[in-house]
Amino acid sequence: MDKKILIIEDNKPDFNLIQAYLSDYISLEGIRHSSTLAGGIKSLSEDPPEVIILDLNLPDSFGLETLRKLNTYGSDIPVVVLTGNNDIDLGKTALSYGASDYLSKNHITEESLWKSLIYAIERKKNDRVREELSQRNNKRFLANQMLSKFIKLVVKNTKLSELTKAVAGDISRVLEIEEMRICFEDEKICSNDCRLNGQSSGKNCVLEGIGRSGLEYLLSGNSIIIDNINEVSSTFGILKGSYLPSGLNSAMIIPMMVENKYIGAIICGSRKLRKWWTEEEAFLVSIADILAIARENEIHSSEEEKLNLKIKKSDEDLVELSKMHYELLEVRNVLLDAIPDMAWMKDCNGRYKAVNKIFASMCNMPKEEIMNKTDLEIWEPEFARAFMANDLKVLKSGEELGVEEFIMDKNGNKRLYETIKVPIFNKEGQVAGTVGMSHDITLLKQASEVLEHENRKLEEIVSGRTKDLKTVEKNLQKEMQERILVEDQLKKLSVAVEQSPVSIVITDLDGNIEYVNPTFCVTTGYLMKEAIGQNPRILKSGKTPAETYRQLWDRLNEGSTWTGELLNKKKNNELYWEYCVISPIKNTSGIITNYIAIKEDITESKNAEKVLKESEERFKLLYDKAPVGYLSLDIVGNIIDVNYTWLQKLGYLEDEVKGKWMGHFLTGDMKKNFTSSYRNFILKGMPKDREFDILAKDGKIITVQFSGKVAYDDTGNFIQTHCVFFDVTERRKMEKTIAESEERFRTIFENSPVGIRISVNGVTQITNRSFMKIFGYSNPEEPKGGSVLDGVAPGDRAKVMNYLLKKVKGDQTEESFTYCGMRKDGSVFPVSASVAELLLPEGRAIVGFFADITDQKQKENQIISSLKEKEVLLKEIHHRVKNNLQIISSLLNLQTNNITDPRLMEAFNVSRSRVKAMALIHERLYQSKDLSIVNFKEYISELVMYLQRTYTTDGKRITFNIAIDSIDLPIDTAIPCGLIVNELISNALKYAFHDVDSGVLTVSVKQNGDSSACLEIADNGRGLPRGFEISKTNTLGLQLVHNLVDQIDGSLEISNKDGVKFKIKFKL
Repeated sequence: MDKKILIIEDNKPDFNLIQAYLSDYISLEGIRHSSTLAGGIKSLSEDPPEVIILDLNLPDSFGLETLRKLNTYGSDIPVVVLTGNNDIDLGKTALSYGASDYLSKNHITEESLWKSLIYAIERKKNDRVREELSQRNNKRFLANQMLSKFIKLVVKNTKLSELTKAVAGDISRVLEIEEMRICFEDEKICSNDCRLNGQSSGKNCVLEGIGRSGLEYLLSGNSIIIDNINEVSSTFGILKGSYLPSGLNSAMIIPMMVENKYIGAIICGSRKLRKWWTEEEAFLVSIADILAIARENEIHSSEEEKLNLKIKKSDEDLVELSKMHYELLEVRNVLLDAIPDMAWMKDCNGRYKAVNKIFASMCNMPKEEIMNKTDLEIWEPEFARAFMANDLKVLKSGEELGVEEFIMDKNGNKRLYETIKVPIFNKEGQVAGTVGMSHDITLLKQASEVLEHENRKLEEIVSGRTKDLKTVEKNLQKEMQERILVEDQLKKLSVAVEQSPVSIVITDLDGNIEYVNPTFCVTTGYLMKEAIGQNPRILKSGKTPAETYRQLWDRLNEGSTWTGELLNKKKNNELYWEYCVISPIKNTSGIITNYIAIKEDITESKNAEKVLKESEERFKLLYDKAPVGYLSLDIVGNIIDVNYTWLQKLGYLEDEVKGKWMGHFLTGDMKKNFTSSYRNFILKGMPKDREFDILAKDGKIITVQFSGKVAYDDTGNFIQTHCVFFDVTERRKMEKTIAESEERFRTIFENSPVGIRISVNGVTQITNRSFMKIFGYSNPEEPKGGSVLDGVAPGDRAKVMNYLLKKVKGDQTEESFTYCGMRKDGSVFPVSASVAELLLPEGRAIVGFFADITDQKQKENQIISSLKEKEVLLKEIHHRVKNNLQIISSLLNLQTNNITDPRLMEAFNVSRSRVKAMALIHERLYQSKDLSIVNFKEYISELVMYLQRTYTTDGKRITFNIAIDSIDLPIDTAIPCGLIVNELISNALKYAFHDVDSGVLTVSVKQNGDSSACLEIADNGRGLPRGFEISKTNTLGLQLVHNLVDQIDGSLEISNKDGVKFKIKFKL
């Protein structure tokens, strides 16, 4: 594409990058560069570009001042600001300074740069067209006002000299021209008053400045319009300087004609090269007709004066005067008919007194039928009343009125007219009627609307079809290159083909390759000599459908071009995609001689399309499966689109909500006020985290948190709103539960009988009433901000701090501790405290629980004192029981001295051993620090020694093996166990070794891991009789053992092998 672009950039690498980006779209000859603002302004004046790329920071200018200076020299050229600062506010400010767009170097891409440039150029073109239309419309309005003014002057029979003077000034102002001349054939009428810039118009001044051909053209009533005098054809023979000053570049000459007779001309000149508009020509033609008629009217007025003199002389002149009056009326009618728009005159009663041809044609009635009729008799009542109302305003005010009115044409079409109505005054200065003119502006209005629509459409196309534009640009560039190549001979064509970035293949009619360019070799991997003579089938991959090849050959056999995509194979078997254009080559006779294929490797774009498709699928999945609801609304709040999550949450189908008003799904005041709330949302922007209720299909109320954003197009027009909803129903319920829990906690906290203090990072934050009562505070603010050691007596502060440190580290296992507290008044009292650790956003928090244990300490002291007294008493009891049992044992021992019966002696010994066993228990308890615990190892050892002394008097050698763990037993277990040991050992000593001289008796007590103990007493004597059962024995001792085992909830096992073993297991 041939476009001129000026890049003003002082950074060479940045310029090279921009130039590289643009090289795919335009030739490098169209790019000009300047590193300074001064150089850019100079280049701008020498050869204006279509668009400017401007860096704001240059060696000779900095910031937005650079843009302002540039606009003073080239305000009509679009500017795209390019800077390294990613500053949105700077971009907006640059746009307000007149920039067309703003791009950041950090985020610019090839596509975004080209899109911005094309958009800037097209928008500037549209702005120029819009400005031209606006200027034309304004000039049309001014022209209509002037025509109305001139008509009034003509109606008032204003002198022609005054009229030409007014016309000359007004025309030069409306048309914005430097030179304006009104020339008549009669030099008396052409005075210096109708000249501009110091040169008068003389007789035949126009005719003397035009050649013969131009003269004939002008005298025949044709206008001469010259946009550039320097390029005018010699046919018209314009002699510069003969009737116009030198230095003019554009001119327009309008003849004044009366009855096809040339009477003069209006000459306009401009020093600018400009394009004269058809509206300007039509306006000047109307002025020329009015001036011509005014001139004839003035001539007739002069003749009428002469006739008045003749009236006095002859009554016959009266007929001639009537004829002249009739001619004056005819002149008025001719004057009205010369106006190119609808024109009319009415009396003060609204009856038509004169109309022109265009007015009659619009009414579809002859002029004669229109005369003396009112608007209601001509037009539709709807339009007639409006006309009459506007006439009445002019009649009452006596001032000119400009309005827009609708008129129904003869075809029944409603058209819009711009109307000017002017009052007519009689000799007494009273309003006698109105004169008016209406110009059809229907097409102008429609054109303006169409232009606006096309402008928006163009912007949408430019912004939305960048990729298509790029393709079009490439195709246009390719066509231009081909045209240039044809014109620049075959050699240049060969060079272009050789250097083409796409593969080019030429084959004969049989498909054999005759030529390939270097790009083909690079793409496929085949050398040129390897490809020549081969068929393009060497590239077939087998992946392209056969139908594609069939369509290809159908098109070629028809003599047409085939375009499409092929999945081909390189020499190394690598697959690649090609976009192919295959065409037949025809000779001058139209016969196909060869085929040419132009192929572009589009593998990357195909891969990009695949990635894009996968991305779209992922977005679609995310859109439908996202845990948030989404919908978009139009300008009035109707639903445009909605995702699956929103539908699922509310239980609706998609067809049930699309197109529906969003307010239907709301409740209460939100539904009532939705229209106003939504309007505020659109006007003010992005509401965030607003909550309200939505009504589900089943009637369930769902609380949602809403965030939204308004979307606009590039011109700032509303597109739609995007809304995101989070279901916070459960969260709100949880928050309510938490609030209720917090209220309960607050109630418990404040009413707890235990003092509570919460400290964060060692500083007291909050305390309850009990804490203040315990430590003597009256105001809740007093302890706040204090240390965790406040309320601790000085002597215990180290103890408390040590406890807290261990608690924080996790080394402290004690749940509570006591220390000496100190009240606000300095009094000391005992405190029981426990702490818990919390992690809060503000830091590490320690929650302390405190109780005043003064009363508890007093009671504990009383209990300790009482326990000490009872301990002394209990020791005395054990001592006396032991003494009494010892006395019984001594009495039994003394009694044996007088017993000779062996059986009786045995009975006494058994009783004495049992008493001794119990006495030993009480002796141990008396001597023990703990009055309820007996060391079983010491007790059994002493008991065995006693039994050994008691039962081994006959000289037998009995060996005792004692293995007892150190076990402490309560008195309730120790006494039964001692009696069991006493019975079993005494039995073994009496009966187990009856027939032998020696034996072994084993006593062991082992503590198990399951909080139990095992007592074993075994001997290697003769054993128990066959069939022995302890539960059926008649012996008192073994029955006692059986009962004592039950008493301690134990189990008894008896083994009668190699002697007897009693195994008793019991819980500790």
